[in-house]
Amino acid sequence: MHYTRKFRRIVLNLGFVFLFQRKFKESHTYLAKFQHCQTRALAMVRSYVTQVLQNATQQCLTAPPTPSIASAGPGAPSAASVSDSDFARCYGKFQASAPRVRAVLSHIEERMLKSNNRGYESLMADCQACFTEQRELLLGAGVGTAVQELVTQYRGDHCAMVRAGCAFLLHVCQDEHQLFSQFFSTQSQNQLT
Repeated sequence: MHYTRKFRRIVLNLGFVFLFQRKFKESHTYLAKFQHCQTRALAMVRSYVTQVLQNATQQCLTAPPTPSIASAGPGAPSAASVSDSDFARCYGKFQASAPRVRAVLSHIEERMLKSNNRGYESLMADCQACFTEQRELLLGAGVGTAVQELVTQYRGDHCAMVRAGCAFLLHVCQDEHQLFSQFFSTQSQNQLT
């Protein structure tokens, strides 16, 4: 599904509140129909965001790894720079998806902050959870391996190991926070936490 102008207009009008007066005979029917359409539209947004994030993850997982040191000739990059290039490629795939997702979610964030509808908050929480799950799927094993390499490298020198481990984890957390901020605004982060 592509984020078209028509779909954008629908998303912008999701927060439209029908002010039916109770004296009209069919006001409850129209309100129920509106709420049903609104729920379907929010489900479409949830599906779209999930699909974009899962596609970015699959592109990272199926991309061929950077050539290994053994297959490279003299003057090849070190093992650290090879893994850094793999990480950079995965960040790049997600960064390329960010503008499309951000365009949709910014409208939902506006509605979430302006209305009392729990559907918007639920949608944002689900989208943020999906983002976190996809990033954990990509980074979990790599971060674990890197920490194990630090343990092996600094065996016996606990202070250096802790310093290197903290520096590595701080760098990963900063990168992840920056990437998260490309998808979600700080207003929605503060609202949901």
